Amino acid sequence: MIGDLEAQCDWGYAGDYVDAMWMMLQCEAGATYVVGTGQLRSVRDWVTACSEIAQLDLGSMVREDPSVIGRTRVPVRADATKSRTATGWRPKVAFNELVRKMYFGEV
Repeated sequence: MIGDLEAQCDWGYAGDYVDAMWMMLQCEAGATYVVGTGQLRSVRDWVTACSEIAQLDLGSMVREDPSVIGRTRVPVRADATKSRTATGWRPKVAFNELVRKMYFGEV
């Protein structure tokens, strides 16, 4: 059982975010930066990507459980424009690669 399959968030790879933090530390002046991919993906997207990797129909095995669904969340999409402009940072690991890393325990 899983919570809300339609819940969305800005999924990103921690290694990319560490790179972004290091690049921010190289800036001469301190500032507030946002780090993220700028892309919303749902839990269903994650399950689908895992299904493809596992070559199984996980979608038919996964069921939503309303009892674990908390409050309604508003999806937040990161706008990393300032980070990109100041540091040149961009995420390197795409969503499907992130899921693969998670699936195989490479994170």
